[in-house]
Amino acid sequence: LGVHGQPPTEDEIWSRILQAAAAATAEEIKQPALEVIPTLYGERYAPSTLASISNVSPANTSLGHVTRSICTGLVRNLVGMMPIEYLRSRAGIKKVVLTGSTFARNPILLQECEKVFGVGEFEVRVESADAAVGAALAAAADASTKNE
Repeated sequence: LGVHGQPPTEDEIWSRILQAAAAATAEEIKQPALEVIPTLYGERYAPSTLASISNVSPANTSLGHVTRSICTGLVRNLVGMMPIEYLRSRAGIKKVVLTGSTFARNPILLQECEKVFGVGEFEVRVESADAAVGAALAAAADASTKNE
């Protein structure tokens, strides 16, 4: 329950979930780690690919482990669609800008991005920006490189 016997607010629930995920560090996760493929509704390029969870064991099914594994799976899915090697070498991308409230509110997702992209390799827009802002930034950057 929340404060004074009231149901917890959505913010309180998310706070508890993210605290549990923060406590579930890689050292605590027993091998094999829980693996979540978060494509519940498929992807545009593979609509029949559905979500899955594998390597489930009693050691990795806590709220924290499941939350962290979902965040890891989300980042892996993004990188699977646009591999880092492509971003760096072929596309000449030097910085990844993460926008939207998901990144602004979820430090676990940011940690997982940091593991993949490296510390200092990306910029986080902390303001609650709609994901369309990211698309607009990408389009503007693309247009400016074509005009050079």
